[in-house]
Amino acid sequence: MAKALASFFAVIIFMNLVSVRFVQLVRISYIILFVIQTAKNHVKRFVLLRIRLHLHRFVIMKMEV
Repeated sequence: MAKALASFFAVIIFMNLVSVRFVQLVRISYIILFVIQTAKNHVKRFVLLRIRLHLHRFVIMKMEV
């Protein structure tokens, strides 16, 4: 009886630990995804700005010629 009770509690504790770890993992993965998404947006914006700058320079050079 005591053995069954002990194993039951062990299982409950184990499940709690696993669920806590799982929640932490999910949270971390959400944060990582969010960071990747924002980084992608920033890179896109940066690339577009660079392209625009190059185009402006190109147009100005052509006009000067």
